[in-house]
Amino acid sequence: MGSFLTIVMFGAIAVFVFLRLWSVLGKRTGHEQDPMARRFPREQPAETVEQDNVVSLPERGPAPGPSVEDQIDRIAPEGTPLHAALTELQQADPDFEPRGFIEGAKAAYEMVVTAFAAGDKDKLRPLLAPDVYDSFTAVIDERVAKNHQAETTVIGFRDAKIEDASMIDNVAEVRVRFVTEMITVTRNEDGAVLDGHPNTVAEVTDHWTFERDVTSADPNWLLVSTALD
Repeated sequence: MGSFLTIVMFGAIAVFVFLRLWSVLGKRTGHEQDPMARRFPREQPAETVEQDNVVSLPERGPAPGPSVEDQIDRIAPEGTPLHAALTELQQADPDFEPRGFIEGAKAAYEMVVTAFAAGDKDKLRPLLAPDVYDSFTAVIDERVAKNHQAETTVIGFRDAKIEDASMIDNVAEVRVRFVTEMITVTRNEDGAVLDGHPNTVAEVTDHWTFERDVTSADPNWLLVSTALD
């Protein structure tokens, strides 16, 4: 009898505890807070973050560069022949921009001198006017006939600027003065150095003239003459 009363007593206590818990917790409906959230609060998704205390700032793009007119003014004072020629060129070809032209001329310079040293006629052809191409390839052919090899490495540009320009009918010519640092060396068939030095950086000043018909759909400029200081 004592054991039976003990079982009944524990059973009653269990029912009482269960009813108390039910009254406090109630049924889960799917809207209860996750208990783990009390320990590790979830980050809100980006689209639900409160914006009350956030001030949106406009995105900052690159600072606008100088206008074409300002670029021309920096190259040559107003009233000079060069200023007039560049202004006339820009009016004939609205896409012309001195700063962009110089960057393209520097790229062309490096391509030409390295292709010439390597004897790469295919790379030279689209960059040179026909008579300049013929003179360059003649030197390449002579070098090949002698089994000579040339190497040229452009280290960098100390200066590159427009020093003259002209417009004749629809044809624009622009002369650029390049001051570069480069390593040049010519070797014979045995590898002996004939000219230059493989470890010496030399300063070279060139004057190259580029030409383009501004009415042409082809935007490329051709090298029409070279001169070396």
